[in-house]
Amino acid sequence: MSFSQSIGNLFLTISISLQMVFCQSPHNNSVNWVQSATGGGGYITGLVQHPVKTDTWFARCDVAGIFVSYDRGKSWVAKNGGLEDWFSHSVRSIAIDPFDADIMMRASGDLRNGSLFGSIHKSSDGGETWNKVNDEMGFFGNGPSRMFGELIVFDPKTEGNVLAAGDSGGIYISQDKGESWKYVFGEQESFAAISISPYLPGNYFAASKNGKLFKSQDSGQNWQLLFENPDWHFTELTFHSQDYKVLIGSFIQTNVSTANDRTSVFGGVAKSVDGGLTFKELKNGLPSGFQYNTIELDESSPNRMFTVPDARPGHSLSNLPIYFTEDGGESWRLKGAYSWEDFSNYPSYIRSLDHIGWAVSKIRLDVSDKGRLLFSNWYGVSVSEDSGVSWDGNHFIGLETSCLENIEVSGGKVYSTLADHNPMVSNDHGATFNSFISGGMPSSTAISFGESESIVYGLRNKQKAGLFEYVDSRPNLIQEFLPKSYVQAIENNPWEKGKFFVLVEGDLNQSAGLYRWDSFKRQIERLNYPLQNEVDFIPVNGDFIEDELLNIVKGQRKNVVGADKLLALDQKREGTIYLGEWTEGIFVSHDNGSSWESRNFGLPIKSDTASVLTVLKAHPQREGTVYAGFIKEGLWRSIDFGVSWEKIYPLDQGVFNVTALDLKEVNDSEVLIIGGEDLFWSRMNPSVLISLDEGRNWKNCYDKSKGALRIKGLALDESLNRAYVATSGNGAFHFDY
Repeated sequence: MSFSQSIGNLFLTISISLQMVFCQSPHNNSVNWVQSATGGGGYITGLVQHPVKTDTWFARCDVAGIFVSYDRGKSWVAKNGGLEDWFSHSVRSIAIDPFDADIMMRASGDLRNGSLFGSIHKSSDGGETWNKVNDEMGFFGNGPSRMFGELIVFDPKTEGNVLAAGDSGGIYISQDKGESWKYVFGEQESFAAISISPYLPGNYFAASKNGKLFKSQDSGQNWQLLFENPDWHFTELTFHSQDYKVLIGSFIQTNVSTANDRTSVFGGVAKSVDGGLTFKELKNGLPSGFQYNTIELDESSPNRMFTVPDARPGHSLSNLPIYFTEDGGESWRLKGAYSWEDFSNYPSYIRSLDHIGWAVSKIRLDVSDKGRLLFSNWYGVSVSEDSGVSWDGNHFIGLETSCLENIEVSGGKVYSTLADHNPMVSNDHGATFNSFISGGMPSSTAISFGESESIVYGLRNKQKAGLFEYVDSRPNLIQEFLPKSYVQAIENNPWEKGKFFVLVEGDLNQSAGLYRWDSFKRQIERLNYPLQNEVDFIPVNGDFIEDELLNIVKGQRKNVVGADKLLALDQKREGTIYLGEWTEGIFVSHDNGSSWESRNFGLPIKSDTASVLTVLKAHPQREGTVYAGFIKEGLWRSIDFGVSWEKIYPLDQGVFNVTALDLKEVNDSEVLIIGGEDLFWSRMNPSVLISLDEGRNWKNCYDKSKGALRIKGLALDESLNRAYVATSGNGAFHFDY
C-alpha cells in the first residue's frame, strides 16, 4: 500500500470514529430509495456474460458501478451495495467465478493528487453486497483506458485461482478465490488487459500499455517477456478454440492512453500463430485511423470474429461500424449499412442515427445462442436477436448512468439538469424523466422557473455556454457567453415578476459575472460582481475545484462539480442577494447587486485545502436567514443576513462534505435536508440527512444498497413528504420521509 493510500485510509477511519460519537449523531433508518428512469446515457465500458448462468450478463460503467441483467441483456439493475470509497463506482474490470456462480470480483479506482488509487472487491452473493479484498493496485476506472479488456480474470482450469493486474501496482495472484493476494510481477508496468488461456492450464497473459506482452506458464508465479512492439499495444486478447497457439488481439497506438489528440490514434486487429512470439496485423477491410478496443471470437467457429472501431462524433464511418471476418481475419466486411428501421426502443434523446454506434467499447456473442449479439457503448447496451441485422436498445432499462448537476421541484413537476443532455422533466413525481427540449448545447447546468410556465436554463458545450428561455413550448436563446463560460446559477427574482439573476463562471474580463434578465423587456444587463477588480477568473481556484476536488472525470473542467448552488435571494428583503465564490466566501448585496459586502466572519473559509463553499440557500419564509454548506466543514446558518454564523452540523470536529442542500417551511417549522459524498480530499461515508426540527436532530436516510453515490442535488416536495436526489453517475432517486 502506498503512503498516500495509508494516509487516506487513516483519515477515513478517524472521520468515521468521530461521527460515531456526535452528540447529534444521526440515527439510521431503513429507507428504500426508488430509482428514477432517465434512459441511461453514460458510458458502458465492459460487458461480461456469466459463464454458468448464461442468461445473466454484467456491465461495468466508468461512473455508475456494476449492473446485472437476468433477462439476457434486456433490462438491468445496479449492484453496488456496501461500497463506500469515492472511486468505487469507477469500475475498470469485472470477473465471475466459473466454479461458483455467486462469486464475482470488481476492480475500481481513479486518479487524484497525481496518483492512482483503487481496490478489488469481492461478492459471494451474486453482486448484492461487496467486501474489499485488495487495495494494493491502482485502477483508472474513469480514465482513457477504461474501455480496454479486463484486468481481473478467474482461471477457468484451476478452481480458486484469480489473476489481477493494475493500471499501477503490477500483477497479483490469489489462490483462495480472492480472499488473499500475492504480488508477483510488473510493479513498474501499467497494464491494459490480461487473459488466461481456457485451453492450456496455467498459461496467463498480460499486455502492458507500453507495447509489451508478458506470459506465465505456471499460473502466474513467474513471468517472461513474450512480445514487444514499440508502436502499439493490445487492448483485448482472446484465444483460438481449435489451435491453442493462435492468439488474437485488438490494439491501438502505444501511449494513446495519455494522448489528447484522438485524430492521431490508429489501431486494428493482430494475430499470432506461434503462441504470441510474433504478430501479424490483420488490416484488410478494416478502416484505419481509429482506435480498436474489442475483439470477439466465435468459439464454435473460431475463424469468425467481430471487432468495432471506436467511432466518435464527426466520424466518417457507418453509423454502427461493426466489422466481421469468416476467414480468421484475412479479410473484414462491414456487418451492415443500417437505417432507422433497423433500430428499435431507444431513448428519445437519441435523435441521430450516429449516436447509436458512438464509442462502442465491447461486442459480444451470446455463448448460448450464436444468433445473439450484444454491444456496449457511450449510451448503454444493445441486443440483436438476428446476428446483427437489427438492434434493440430496450430503452436501456435500468442502466441509470447519467451525471446530474441538480434537481428542482416546481409546479408539481420535477426537473433535472445533467451532463451530456438537455434538461429533463418528470411529470409523475420522479418515476420517469424525459428531455422536454431538443437541440442547443449538449449539457445543462442551472434552471429556474418564471411566470406562465416559462423556464430559464443554462446550457454548455466545450466551446461556449448559453442562457435559454423555454416558453410556449419553444426554446429561445437569451444570451450566448464566450468560451470557457458556465452558467453556474439562476434565481427567479421574488420582488419583480419576470426578472432573473444569473451567475456565470469563467473569465471575468469576458463573459463571467452576475447578470439580470428581464423577460418582459427582453433585456439582459451585466451587474457588478464583488471580485471584479481583484481576480480574473471564477472559480478563483478552479484547477483544484473542478479537476481535483469535485470532478467526476479527470481532465474535464466544469463537468458535474455542482451547479445552481452559489446564488440565493432573500425572499423577504427586497434587493438582498447572497453570492458565493468557492474559496473566497460569501458576499451580500442589499441594493440588487450594485454594491457588495463580504460576509465571512466566523466561517471556515480557507481553513483547509478542502474547505470549499459549495452551496447557499436562503430561507423561503424568514428574512435574513441563509444557509451555507462546505466541503469538510459541514452546514452553517446565519439569521442576520450573514453578519454572524453558527454551525448547525456537525457540532464537533467531525467531517461532513455538504454537496447538496434544500429546506422548506412546514407548519411553522423548518425541514432541512443535506447530502454529502466521500471525497479523496475529505473522507466520509456517503450520507443524506434530514432534520424536522431546524437542525437539532437528524435522521440518516441514505440507502446503503446504492453504494458510494456522488450526491449533487436534493429537492424536497413537502406536499408528498418526498425527497428527490440527484447523483453524478447514477441518475436520480426519490424516497419518502
